[in-house]
Amino acid sequence: MYADHFDCAKIERYLLDGKLESAKLASRFFSKSFQLYSIENPKPAKIFSDDPKIHCEYCNASLFDEGKRDSAIFVVYRECVVDGKEQLGAYVKAYFSCKGTCDDILDSRYSCDNLFEVFNEISEYLTPTGFRGHLMFWMESQQAGDEIKGEAFDKLKRLLYSAFPYVTRQLTSEEKKRASLFFM
Repeated sequence: MYADHFDCAKIERYLLDGKLESAKLASRFFSKSFQLYSIENPKPAKIFSDDPKIHCEYCNASLFDEGKRDSAIFVVYRECVVDGKEQLGAYVKAYFSCKGTCDDILDSRYSCDNLFEVFNEISEYLTPTGFRGHLMFWMESQQAGDEIKGEAFDKLKRLLYSAFPYVTRQLTSEEKKRASLFFM
């Protein structure tokens, strides 16, 4: 007869397998460990009826999925105004994309001579400190008189709205370390 051996790793795997019943059991009987696990493995807050999603505008991949976040970007184009001297104008176009091939294809569709490209990693918007930093950047940009027009404004608004459930939480240990580098 075969007897299954349960060590601490196997018990933990069963309790944290993502099933609601298992999570309830772990939180009830292993509250301290489960609380630490929850902080280090954050899930988006259930604020909206549907989980917010952002998709690559070329291949339609879900850019908030665990395996895609680090290769997802938000690209914004600013007008280059030549009026005696070259200066940057309003933000006018934007797209969400996977890095690499998808970005190259979309960039060829969007770019033109009078536009300057700026991009950010979407994963930066999905941490509390990154979200705060980008939100402050966009607010300060507005205060400085930079304009965010039409499509660029709509996509920025969608990104901030969709990222919010990911940032309404405590920082993980790794996020605390990275934050301490900036706020020392």
